[in-house]
Amino acid sequence: MSPREFAKDSDLGGRVRRPNALAGRDNLSYAFCGRHETTVLRKGRIRLPVEVTRQLRVAGVEAIWPAILPKEEGLALVPHCEWDRWVLNVQRSFPFLDTPEGRRVYMAPSRPTRWDRDGRIWIPKELRDYANIRGGEPAVVLGLSDHFELWDADVLGEISKRWVPPEWPSAGATKR
Repeated sequence: MSPREFAKDSDLGGRVRRPNALAGRDNLSYAFCGRHETTVLRKGRIRLPVEVTRQLRVAGVEAIWPAILPKEEGLALVPHCEWDRWVLNVQRSFPFLDTPEGRRVYMAPSRPTRWDRDGRIWIPKELRDYANIRGGEPAVVLGLSDHFELWDADVLGEISKRWVPPEWPSAGATKR
């Protein structure tokens, strides 16, 4: 059973929340940011953009965990020092992941990886397949405060087209 099929068949237990390890954290004192384009290399490797590896080095991160983003079509790139907290938050947000089946489907493919001197990391095949990440294709790395996300560029483009931003009050608007 694929992760998507498992998620569709599982009880999500209410409102879907995004995992966030920022609240009360003491492991990572650096916020990752930016949108960085890259190309997927052969043999399942990704070359992390220079700015991403710079941010990771400044934060003192030596290894990252590629992981499935439940209910999404992308991958999380979680700093090693945040992994335990990330897993707990994901399990709280998605109770089906705190089951043996959920851990087998979503957590088992994840393992820590280090980037080489050229900024390349290896992404396991199960994770690449889940996120539609293919060799020679463009990908996007997004910095989202406590982790990065890795997306197929076309998939992220489609998601971005469907997203409707909330209404923001105009700068001159006043309450009545």
